[in-house]
Amino acid sequence: MTSIVNYIKNLFNGECIIEMANLTSEDTNLEYPIWVQHQNYKECHWARLKVYPQGYQKGKGPYLSISIEGEPEIKIKKRNPKYKQKYINQVFDFIKRNQKLLLDYWNDSEIGTGELIRKLK
Repeated sequence: MTSIVNYIKNLFNGECIIEMANLTSEDTNLEYPIWVQHQNYKECHWARLKVYPQGYQKGKGPYLSISIEGEPEIKIKKRNPKYKQKYINQVFDFIKRNQKLLLDYWNDSEIGTGELIRKLK
């Protein structure tokens, strides 16, 4: 069976377009919405998720980019995000609890977002 990624690659002449999935507080029990994604080989990003402390705002809001490999840490702060450290600590704990799953999702485009959400702890 052809994976959805291979199907998309065929649609776009071998170019793979993979966007980030928006996970809400309902999905994660976190104060802030987060974005997760599969590894995009076209861009050389490290394994990460994004946190939107002021809400999503159509992708234009301030955000933090946090590593999910090894010890979680804030790697990038975009558009001067205002956040409470206690909530970021909750994100760090969330990453530690779900690290294998998040890295599996990052590395394996066969894992769907629905499966990811169902397995989150």
